[in-house]
Amino acid sequence: MILDDHIGDLNFMPAHEVENRPSVADLFKRTRRCGIYIMEFQNDELYVGKATDVVRRYGQHRKIHQDIRTIRFQKLKRSELDQNERSLIYRLERAGFGLRNVTFTSIPQPGSDFEGIMPLDQQNLWLDEMLKEDRRVDRAQDSAIDARSLRSFGRLQKVCTIDPHLSFLRYYINNLIPSPRNSEISFWSLTALGGGTKERPGLLYRLNMFWQEVLYVSGDGEDAEICLRCAKSPLEAAPGGLSRIARRIGAEFDDFHYKPGGSDQISLRAFWNDDPLRILRDEDVAMSIRLFNLRLMNKGPSNFSRAHCSALVTAAYEAPDPETQEALFWSRFRKSPGRR
Repeated sequence: MILDDHIGDLNFMPAHEVENRPSVADLFKRTRRCGIYIMEFQNDELYVGKATDVVRRYGQHRKIHQDIRTIRFQKLKRSELDQNERSLIYRLERAGFGLRNVTFTSIPQPGSDFEGIMPLDQQNLWLDEMLKEDRRVDRAQDSAIDARSLRSFGRLQKVCTIDPHLSFLRYYINNLIPSPRNSEISFWSLTALGGGTKERPGLLYRLNMFWQEVLYVSGDGEDAEICLRCAKSPLEAAPGGLSRIARRIGAEFDDFHYKPGGSDQISLRAFWNDDPLRILRDEDVAMSIRLFNLRLMNKGPSNFSRAHCSALVTAAYEAPDPETQEALFWSRFRKSPGRR
């Protein structure tokens, strides 16, 4: 691929050859150093960044990357940097270029720590639903985390009717997280928050991967709100796109997303009354969640592991299987006539 063919409309300066250059101060006037840049490396990978002083930023990069081949630059106002950086990363990633960026990218680079738990061939099989984890595998243990989690799980039980949530979590963990028993704590963590009171419950729990949440539930009963983070591109590519899927599952999509998950990300919001198990079972939704979670776990470990509630996970694993006990947990939360 030729990079200039994909950025020709963006008014970038011609590429400067900078191999072995310790500085690029002679290439940029002091008054024209604020903008976004693209560095191209010897292996054809790219890095997209923003800088108020591209000369100083290049010097910082040189301390880490000794294989910078070229740099391209587009002068912008400071107020334009964030949006243009994000848009360019998304554009180049969608075009198939390999990026060394971590923030704003959706597709991680090969050689992740998670591959030590689940090699790439197994990841691909899992993504295609052709690989199931051996549930006899022992879970990760951490005595300090286990002790704290009993207290947070106790708070959670006081503010909500716990059984339906355990069934919901059991399904999510077993079906939408790759190698969940092996990757627990290190690559995903579940935080029991137990906010609010029994009369007015707040944020109950959230599931985290890398530097962001991928699931949270707020409130209890039929009006509890569920938010799921998904990969956007598979949903857009599905027949009928986002609007048809939203009508089918009775949920709403919005473009709120966190930087760590990249631009290929969308939020799905629904109420407990909409039957969350049915939403998770939807083929298109399940695929987009699985892809998004897998990408995040390949980006790096969970940075929320110290707040992990292993007691909540244990209770979820021990809950009746929602596939066989569905009526017990979901019939009382079915949508009432005229709702929404």
